[in-house]
This record gives sequence, structure tokens and C-alpha cells, in this order.
Amino acid sequence: VEVSPGSAKRAGRCLSMLLLFRLDAAAVVLPHPDKVATGGEDAWFARGSTFGVFDGVGGWAEQGIDPGMFSRALAVETAREVAGIEGAEAAEEDLARALDTARSRVTAVGTCTACLVHLSASGSLTALNLGDSGFRLLRPSRVSPPHRLAVTLRSREQQHRFNCPFQLGVGSGDSAADGAVYSGVVRAGDLLLLVTDGVTDNLSERQICEALAGPLARGEPARALA
Repeated sequence: VEVSPGSAKRAGRCLSMLLLFRLDAAAVVLPHPDKVATGGEDAWFARGSTFGVFDGVGGWAEQGIDPGMFSRALAVETAREVAGIEGAEAAEEDLARALDTARSRVTAVGTCTACLVHLSASGSLTALNLGDSGFRLLRPSRVSPPHRLAVTLRSREQQHRFNCPFQLGVGSGDSAADGAVYSGVVRAGDLLLLVTDGVTDNLSERQICEALAGPLARGEPARALA
């Protein structure tokens, strides 16, 4: 999600200003070669200024269950639930409530991690992360070296033990309330990444920043960066 400067509207006698941002968003799912036939295990949604990524737990495949079915179903239901907070300020409870309600409506068997991020019209960021998916807020440097990106806000992995992340779904005791919450402020020119662990397990933050700095500085759209 790229954040660009928009316009400012005057309220009353210039007593307050509401800064409006233009968002350029794009998503891509790149399944492991062995999982292309089923579409992979990851899912995502973008609804207004709320975004989410979900990673189906691969262990279900050992029981003959497609892990992606649960993550895709949860993405669809969560997108419906967050419609009511579009553009408004969102509290962490709003995201948790949306995720729990969405989970209650999913009938597919499986489990998945989840990361939700909401951006308000005033530039505030509210995030909820459960498991080992997550987000990074990248910001261009205003000093030397030019075009350098730095991570200004990041989520942290939640693991019960190695290779067992917090997750929602069948047989899991985790709920949205167990997720970690984050808040921050976005600025014009920021780049917000929501990723599953397929990215963070294979690329360091430095590698991610180096790969994206050039295209972002050249003004390439979010689709090209994704």
C-alpha cells in the first residue's frame, strides 16, 4: 500500500484540518510450486482502507484437507465484517470483533494466521496480528543516502512453539483477542507491506527495503512493487 499526499479540506473557520491520503494498493499470491494446483495456502483482502492477509496452516494437507480453503473463506468473511469501519478511526476492538465474527461464519475445516491493518482518513494506523504473518511500515529517508527505506513499525511473530504459530480455526484455542495490537501514523510516501511468513522466512528486512527502494523512488505503482 503506497500512501500519497491528497488534499486538505477546511472545517468551520479553519479550526481543524482533515488530511486525506490517496492509497495505491495491490496484492499478489505466489504459491510454492508444489501448491500451485490448489492455489496455495495464502489469502488476502482489501476493503476500502482495511487490509488483511491469512496463511493456511500446511499441516492440514497431511489429512487430505486443502489448507487454503479455510484461509480464503476467512478472508472473504473478514472483508465483509470490516466494511462498517471503512475510512473511520478504528480501535483494536473493532478489528478483533470483525475477525472473531468472521471466524464464526466459516464452515471450512482448517486453521490460519491473520494480520489486519486499518488506515484512517487522518493517517492513523491500527493493526491486529495473530501468528507469524505480519506487516512492515517502510518510510523513505529524508537524509543521505537518498531513496533509502527504513522500517518504522513492524509486527512480531507469535508462536506457541517452533513451527506452531498462533492460529484461528478448528481445534485451536486461540482467538482474535490473543493477537498483538499495534498503532502508528502514516505519512505521504510510506509503503505498507502485509506479508505471510513465506516472505519473512526468506528475506531479511534489509533485503526487502533494498528491493523496494528503487521502484518506490521512481514512482512505480503498487502493482509493480507487489
